[in-house]
Formats: sequence, structure tokens, C-alpha cells
Amino acid sequence: MSQDINIVYSKIITALLQAAKEAIPRGCRKKFRPYWSKKLELAVNYREKARRLVEKHPTPNNKTQYNRLTAKIKLLSKQTKKDNWAKKCGELNMRRDGKKAWPIISHLSGVKRRKNAEPITTSTEQITKSEQKAEAFNKHFANVNKNSHARD
Repeated sequence: MSQDINIVYSKIITALLQAAKEAIPRGCRKKFRPYWSKKLELAVNYREKARRLVEKHPTPNNKTQYNRLTAKIKLLSKQTKKDNWAKKCGELNMRRDGKKAWPIISHLSGVKRRKNAEPITTSTEQITKSEQKAEAFNKHFANVNKNSHARD
């Protein structure tokens, strides 16, 4: 009798593991968008069909239809992002979910935001390439070091 229970348990466990393997995404999901919805996915599929039609038959009507669908997707994605943000902020309870609020606040403040490399302006030119920037820094610091050693 105990073997029958073990067999039943193993079948249940196997079924649960199989369901989890199929339903739970593993690893880094490519281009994950938290605001993505079925409505948006349907609009993107319609736009893809319209794009293929424009490539085969580039008539003004087909191009107009494609442009309308593109504009619709932009508006729809903007609205779903806005709704998702309002929902996320509306669900926050500072007394209970303080740990969830801090990452949002730090993200909004831009503490970890990376900036694009800015060009360096010398007396003669503006340098944008990293190798040229390194050479300019080396020349500058070499002059600084020579001047500081001369004073000593």
C-alpha cells in the first residue's frame, strides 16, 4: 500500500514539474516589456501584415494604412505604459511595501543613470574619440607632472 502512495506522489510531482517547465519562463527573457498586452500584440501583428503588403504592393493606400497602424501602436504603447505606471504607483503602500518603493524612487532620481561620453574641448579642437581623449589627457598630465617636479 505504501508503494502505491509513492507512485501517486511521484506522478503528481512529475506533472507539477512538467507544468512549471512549460509555464515559467527561464533565463533572461529577450526584450521583456512589463506594459505589453494582448491588445498591443494584436496591433503589432496587424502592422506586420500591413508592412508585408506595402513591400509587395507599395500603393498610397497601403502606405497610409501602414502609417496609421504604426501611429496606433505608438499611442497604444504610450497609454499602456501610462496605465501600468499608474497601477504600479497606486498599489504601493508605503507602510507595508517600503522595500518596493525605494528602487522606484532611486530609478526616478537617476542615481545610477549612465551618461553618454561628452566630447573634450581643447584649445585647438573638439575631441570625441576615446583614443584621442586618452592622448590629450596624457599630454595634459605629463605637463602637470613636469611643472610640479620643476617647483620642488
